[in-house]
Amino acid sequence: AAKEQAPLYFAADLVQLERTNSALEQIEYKLDSTIAFLQAIQSLKTDLIGAYQKYNLQTALACCKLLIQHGFDLNTNHIKAACTSVIPTSKLMGRWQILAKHPLTIAESGHNRDGIAFLMKGLAQQSYEQLHFVLGMVNDKDISIILKELPKTAVYYFCKANIPRGLSADILQQQANRFDLKGHCFSSVKAAFEAAKLAANSEDCILIAGSIFVVAEVLP
Repeated sequence: AAKEQAPLYFAADLVQLERTNSALEQIEYKLDSTIAFLQAIQSLKTDLIGAYQKYNLQTALACCKLLIQHGFDLNTNHIKAACTSVIPTSKLMGRWQILAKHPLTIAESGHNRDGIAFLMKGLAQQSYEQLHFVLGMVNDKDISIILKELPKTAVYYFCKANIPRGLSADILQQQANRFDLKGHCFSSVKAAFEAAKLAANSEDCILIAGSIFVVAEVLP
């Protein structure tokens, strides 16, 4: 920003969000802002339910300051309405997407260390008996930094997305075993997902993660 002589804004200085309650498919935040336009909004609800989405929402709301400065005619009612329907409006898929409720089935395309950290935070907020983890990754990154963060109590269904970059399920299993992650290999993402659904009871949780390509193969 300094090099380009561009003004620099930090979203956290402009907008603060505090979660007040949450449901499986919607979160409500109390909003506090130094932006005059947003001060009329006391609270808002959103269908962005991943733990990390708070920061994305915070950044989007902070952008309102610049939009107003550039002549956009923003309406707080439109903002509140938009926040409740981000997913159908934008067609966003695969980010903490609830595919089923019994068992709770979640698709999450976070695939780096920070993404996995938020994934673990989101899982900690859920109630379930056994976690069934459909896991696939790509072959051109150091996956050890991710594997060491994954829960050892989960049952793993190792698989490979149908792309050239996909990491072999056998190699993934071997590396996962080094971190005490136990499970079986499957010939495809679909086969792994079907096996997880057969094994899970209604109070369990099925998580599909590790690669956006893996998630793409289970989305409806």
